[in-house]
Amino acid sequence: MKVDTLKEMCKHELGAYISYISVKELEKECFKKRGYYVDEYVNIWGYAAELLRSNPGSTISIQVHIDNENKAIFHKMYTCFTALKKG
Repeated sequence: MKVDTLKEMCKHELGAYISYISVKELEKECFKKRGYYVDEYVNIWGYAAELLRSNPGSTISIQVHIDNENKAIFHKMYTCFTALKKG
């Protein structure tokens, strides 16, 4: 969920204004508590490697954000298969 969406939810449902920075800090804490660093995206690099192995010529880009503890937090993944490139 995007930060702006969370801010709007707080404003409409709770009648409270929460700053962008506060929402980002809360988001980080939630990720830590739910174990997203390890549990949810631990296999993303293996998944990308398998896609490239089984679809030569494809393009895969993974973007992560680095937090204050130098841990990578998955942000987004772009995939373009060779068959789509060729049309």
